[in-house]
Amino acid sequence: MTRPGSPTPEAFDSGAYTRIGAMAFDGGAQALFAAVDACAVAVLKHAHCTVNRYDDKKMELTRLYSSNAGEYPVGGTKSKAGTRWGRHVLVDGKLFVGQGAEAIRDAFDDHAVIAAMGLLSVINVPVLRRGQCLGTLNFLSRTACVTEEQVAFARMLGPLAAPGFLWGPARESGLGFYHKASRRLDEI
Repeated sequence: MTRPGSPTPEAFDSGAYTRIGAMAFDGGAQALFAAVDACAVAVLKHAHCTVNRYDDKKMELTRLYSSNAGEYPVGGTKSKAGTRWGRHVLVDGKLFVGQGAEAIRDAFDDHAVIAAMGLLSVINVPVLRRGQCLGTLNFLSRTACVTEEQVAFARMLGPLAAPGFLWGPARESGLGFYHKASRRLDEI
């Protein structure tokens, strides 16, 4: 299902790319994730954004960023072991689009909280490094349908968020290295 007349990537403020780039090198992970969230609003029209780190040993997500810390605080965890969503997004590295309350119910244990927030659709973007999932970038909207353009735009934002997963001691992911500004972006 798509909605005709939704904003296209052409409507997006190209200066936001510059802000994301600046945050990737100077602002830290929280600033980078906030910049990605802010730039996405023009096209996605989402009402809530989270960024989660993936621990493949536990099949668990840990929230690194939330635009609504009251309902979804940073540091919160979710087990995705044995779920179709977990296999699709985290193991297979495929984008997930859930449209409508039923799709949200089928995919997420916390569907009641999502519904209470008035959110009816989701785009979950796996953030990958060399084919391995580092985590997810998640956009939830108050409309039940998203457009193909919105999905394509959300997919494009995943690699822009990747440096935020690589900074500092990556305890939750077991990566165990530090991101350096001199690291070549094509290695991500």
